[in-house]
Parts: sequence; structure tokens; C-alpha cells
Amino acid sequence: MKKVFTILIITFLSALIFSGLLFTEFFQGLDSKLYDLMLRIRPGVEQDERLLIVDIDDLTITNINMYPLSRDIFADGIVLMKEFDPYWGVLDIEFVDRSPSGINLSVMNRRIPDEFSRTFSDIRVNQESFFQSLVEGRFPIEEAGPVIQQLSDFTLSEEQRLYSEVQQIARDNDEYLGLALKYFGNITSTVNMMDEKDPTITDDHRKYTEDTFALGDKLEIDEDGVDPFSMAVEIKPSIMKIISRSTTAGFPRVKIDPDGVRRRVDLIYQNDGNYYGQLGFMTYWNMMGRPTMSTEGNSLLLRGKEINIPLTQDGRMLIHWPKANYIDSFRHVSFYDLYRHDNLFNDLFFNLEQIEQEGLLGYPYYSGEINKMEYYRELESLKEQFVMAGDGSASKDYRAARDFLLDEVSSFLNGEGEAMILEDVETLSQYDDLTDEELFKI
Repeated sequence: MKKVFTILIITFLSALIFSGLLFTEFFQGLDSKLYDLMLRIRPGVEQDERLLIVDIDDLTITNINMYPLSRDIFADGIVLMKEFDPYWGVLDIEFVDRSPSGINLSVMNRRIPDEFSRTFSDIRVNQESFFQSLVEGRFPIEEAGPVIQQLSDFTLSEEQRLYSEVQQIARDNDEYLGLALKYFGNITSTVNMMDEKDPTITDDHRKYTEDTFALGDKLEIDEDGVDPFSMAVEIKPSIMKIISRSTTAGFPRVKIDPDGVRRRVDLIYQNDGNYYGQLGFMTYWNMMGRPTMSTEGNSLLLRGKEINIPLTQDGRMLIHWPKANYIDSFRHVSFYDLYRHDNLFNDLFFNLEQIEQEGLLGYPYYSGEINKMEYYRELESLKEQFVMAGDGSASKDYRAARDFLLDEVSSFLNGEGEAMILEDVETLSQYDDLTDEELFKI
């Protein structure tokens, strides 16, 4: 009997020792190396060609010469990406703090000059017409008082209107980015999991996040098992102007092993009795129709979808990485390409505006059916209205109209207009001694 008891004690102690060794750095490292080996043996993961990664890379930072990017630049990229007809966008950037106000370059460079030019032109025309009537005797001077008052009232109202327009130069970049996200459509923003309390999170902000983005009754924990998911002391959601325009939200937090490699990812975290999903997982779950989930042992089941996700003992999912490196996995586009597109488009029409001011953009140099600059101004004004309303329903129509406009510009630039302009310049250069009126008659 004593011998049997001794064997049991030895067996128990051996199991206890070896179980403890599993948590030492040596055995954890051995487990990681075994995982890496098995990953090399397994076939490569299938890459969905619909996925596109927009990189804020060295090319972006070097050429824009700004990091982090200001939120108005980021918003402009989001607006442009809407033209790709995307189904969903995932923001792997934490917008957790307010940003400084910025300058609306569109208002400053386009709208304000146009408004000042039109306003002062109207005032000048009214004044010239009035004084011309007085000089020619078509208007009795003794009756001029009410008209002068009308001109004064008109000038004052225009002054107030211009002041209101100038105020639009300053822009709340957080609000602009939020509207751009709403314009884009389906968006996943961040609500990160923290290890310390954050006194800057207001009760209203926290409650909105809990009520809107926690899994609630969509997740059922196995009553006979142990809750497998990690716990967070605090949540850190994106600012309200961002998260309130998001379809869903998730945490970007990923566990990094001691050797610097990411092999496991938390799919769900718990905070104060609420459960939140990982950024990509929440996007996938929403795209799948938000099915009810439940834990069954070491697995997470998506009911009705016949999807069973195995979990490790610490409640995480093992990552099956693609065999290629990052830049060769999935499709990529540099954010700088989006930024450069907008700059080239704006530069093109800035140059066309200079040509227009010289009277060289219309007949006989261009015989198309539209006034290109008026069409451009109207088109950009409508786009701005839709973006500021957070309404992306007309993005396809905008793209079609813009493509039509660019085709007309191409016809002008590649047609005979340039040769005709150069010929006229050569002809007029021979008459340097003539007045403008005489030159006009040639």
C-alpha cells in the first residue's frame, strides 16, 4: 500500500513539474518554433482578391512630409476611395484624441476668390449704373436718397455674407473625417482594450460604446466551462465624431510573443461584463450577418454558419500567416497615390483657370458643348455638398460626370486649340504698337 502511494505521489509531482515547465520561457519558445515549423509545412492560405490594403508607407510620409497625416488629408483619401465602390473599410488607426482645426483649402483657394470677385463686381456695377443715371439726368438727384440707402443695405448684407464665407476657411478636421466616413459607407473603427483606467473617457462616451458596439446577447458563454477570453481594465474608443459615424468597432490589440512574432490573436475581450470583438473579426462578423456566437470548450461557434473557430488554452486564435512577406501578400496601394491623384486633378483645373482668364478656353479654341470651368465648379460644389451631408449615394454619378469632364479637357488639350493659340500669339506679336481695341479688330 505504501509503495502504491509513493508511486502516485511521484506521478503527481512529475505531472505538476512538467506542467509548470510548459509556462517557462524555454518551453514556450519551443512551442513557438514548433508552430513556425508546422506553418511552413501547411499549404499557403488562400488570399481573397477583394481585399485591398491602403498603406501609409515611407513613400507617403516622405512625399507628403507629414506624420501622422492630418485628418483632412486622410478624409480626402477616404472620399476618393468611395469611387472604388467599396463594400467595407477598416480603420487600423486609433483616432482617440481631438486634432487641431485645419484650413479648408478648397474654400480658401476656390470659393473665397470667386465670391469676392462676384460680390465686388455686383457692387461696382450697381454703383456705376446709379452714378451714370445721375450724370445723364435719367434719375432726379432729389430722389436719390432711397436708392443710396438700398445700395448701402446691399453692400452691408454682402459684407456680412462674405464674413460668413471667410469663416468657412477654418475647418474642424475631426468633423470632416467623420462626415467622410459616413459618406464612405460601411466602416469599422477602433475601440481598444487597455490595462489601466483612463479618466479622459466620459461616462456618455463609454455608455455609447457599450450600448452600440458590445456583443451583448450575440455572445453566449458556455455555462459548464470557463470564460476563455482575456479581460481589459478599460476601453479606449475613437472620439465620438469618428465612432458615431462607424458601422461597427473593434480592438486592434494583438499579442506579441517574446521573440517579436505575432502568432496568436484575441478575437474577443471582456471589460466590465461587456464583450468586444477584434477589429478584423468584427468586420467579418458583421459581413456574415451578425450571427449569434457561443463558446463550446476551446472553440468559438458561429451559429447558423457552421463555422467553428478553435481557440488556444488562453482563448486566442492561432494566426495562419500567408507564406509571402507583407508587401507580397494581398493587394496594396500607397496612400500617396490617392493624395497625388487629388493634387494632379486640382493642378489641372488651376492651370485651366489661368487659360480661361486669358480668354483662351472657349471658341474658337474649343468647340465642345460645355463650359469646362463652370462644369468643374458645379461638379465640385455638388460633391462637397454630398460629402458634408455624409451621403455617398451619388458617388458613382459624380465619377461618371468627372470622367466626362476629363474627356472634354483631353479633347481640348490634344486637339487643335494649342496650335491655334500659338498661331494667334505669333500673329499678334507682330503688332506691338497697336492698342487693345485695334488688336481686337484683327
